[in-house]
Amino acid sequence: MKMAEGGIYIYVSQNIAKQVSVLSMSPETGKLTPVQDIKVDGKAEPMCISPDRRFLYLALRSKPFKVASFAIDGQTGKLTLLGYTPVVESVVNLSTDRTGRWLLCAINPNEDHTTLDRYAGGRRTGNGQVQHAQAALPQPSILLKPAIQE
Repeated sequence: MKMAEGGIYIYVSQNIAKQVSVLSMSPETGKLTPVQDIKVDGKAEPMCISPDRRFLYLALRSKPFKVASFAIDGQTGKLTLLGYTPVVESVVNLSTDRTGRWLLCAINPNEDHTTLDRYAGGRRTGNGQVQHAQAALPQPSILLKPAIQE
């Protein structure tokens, strides 16, 4: 869920449909209204929103593995695809640092991580080993992922 100038927006990754759905939510009733479905080049799974709430990042967990970057329209909640960045393996979790400059990607199966620099066009800037990863966001965000069996 994202609080924006234009309202409350919810982003739902859909693995089997290979898309992200944008819904608006009425603050008074909680009613959800479809805003946009945007197709992506793979199985859509983990997502995160930048701390400034201008970007949404989505890991695609089918080969070739990559991360999609979207701009978020603050008035409508709609997403605009900015591009894809390849990663070495399937990303199981995404998070930005507190500044939003670095996108941290936890990767299976070897507990590796990849760091992407948002200001360097999203290109991969490093790899390393990490046992556990955690990030604190300045405001709560809710991203919904439906539980669907394949």
